Amino acid sequence: FTQELYDNAQQNNPLQDGDVVISTYPKSGTTLTQNLVFNMLHGKIPDNYTLTTVVPWHECSSKINHFSSENRGWKSHLCWEDTFKTNKKVKYIYVARNGKDVAVSLLHHARGFKLFDY
Repeated sequence: FTQELYDNAQQNNPLQDGDVVISTYPKSGTTLTQNLVFNMLHGKIPDNYTLTTVVPWHECSSKINHFSSENRGWKSHLCWEDTFKTNKKVKYIYVARNGKDVAVSLLHHARGFKLFDY
């Protein structure tokens, strides 16, 4: 992340009452948690949307016309100390996973990139 993206996240997409911030270390169940949270709040993802459009990445998003005006979901890979805090009624879900599992998952993920030459 760049500092500029981090600094602009709250200005571009301020958190509001009812929002849910899903914060995970990469390869720790982010996609699963995004799907679960969205389904609990809104039901099935509509056919004309993708997961990244209904639960966007908060600190890497420019101004977003969010899927819903209430109970919005936000993805984040910020550690708990850096996660955006607010006086709004926001729910935070922080997912932790065994580091060994993360390493194996990251290895398989990285194999898909020629840059890493695995």
